[in-house]
Amino acid sequence: MRAAIDWSKGAPNKYAASFSEAERDAMFRKAAAHDLHVWTVRALDQIQVLEVALFTYLLLADGMAASEARERALKALGRPELPLGRLIEELSVKGVLPEGAHERVRSVAAERSWLFHQSSYDRTDALRDAAIRAQMFARLESIVTEAESLTAELKKAVSDALRGAGLTARQINARRGEAVQLWRAA
Repeated sequence: MRAAIDWSKGAPNKYAASFSEAERDAMFRKAAAHDLHVWTVRALDQIQVLEVALFTYLLLADGMAASEARERALKALGRPELPLGRLIEELSVKGVLPEGAHERVRSVAAERSWLFHQSSYDRTDALRDAAIRAQMFARLESIVTEAESLTAELKKAVSDALRGAGLTARQINARRGEAVQLWRAA
C-alpha cells in the first residue's frame, strides 16, 4: 500500500497561473453546470420514486385486486396532467394520505413543476452568480430530501396497512412489486 501523500510542501494554485482568467471561468462554469445537472436529475429521479410510492399507497391501502389496480393506473395516467398531480388529487379526494402528508406532497409537486418548467432558466442565472447557485443547490437538495422522506413514510404506511390486514412480509413485497409493474405498464 502507498504511503499517505504529503501535501505540506505543495504550492496553492500552482497550475492556476497557466490558465487565463477566461479559461478558469469556463472550466468553473462547466463544472458547475455538470453539478447542477446531476442534482436536477437526482431530484427528478427521487420524485419519480415518490410517484410510484404514492401510487402503491393508493392501490394497496384500499386493498385493490391487481386487475382493478391496472384499470385505476390507466385511468389515472390517461389525463393530460402530470402523474404526480393526478395522484395527489385522487389521494386527497379519498383522504388516504397519512396526516400532514398532503401539504408536503403538494410542495414536492410544485417543486417538480419548477424543475420541468423553470429550473433551466434559473440554472443560467446560477452559473453566473455564486449566491444564486448556492440557493439552487440548496433547493435541489431540499427537494431530494423531502421526496426521500415522503417515500419512506408512504412505504411504511403501506407495510403497516398490509400487516394490519394479515399479510406476511413476502406477500407485502409481492403486492408492492405488482403495483410497481402496473405503474410502469401504464
